Amino acid sequence: MMYENSAFSRGKSGVDQDVDIFCEKDTKRILVECKRIGSTKSLPLDVVLNLFARMSDLEIKKGVIVTTVQDISNEAKMFAEYYGITILYISDFLKLDLDSIFN
Repeated sequence: MMYENSAFSRGKSGVDQDVDIFCEKDTKRILVECKRIGSTKSLPLDVVLNLFARMSDLEIKKGVIVTTVQDISNEAKMFAEYYGITILYISDFLKLDLDSIFN
């Protein structure tokens, strides 16, 4: 398994995509986006849309958003669930066996 942080990858559009964490195992690739959001706010849809756009450009099917807030907007939840993006609170991510995100 390979992990890189703060990586840049050129997408099919020709644009370099800034990636917080890039994970690769065998032929599976995952993008991880880390978001620190004020405690009085919820995770907005635009964070999920932004990750989805980068996943699409890099032809990656799975994404994970790690966030500092537990409140997630309904739109963000719906979009993430539909497109296979996992949203995790940071303490849940830190407890996670990283191999499990490839399943």
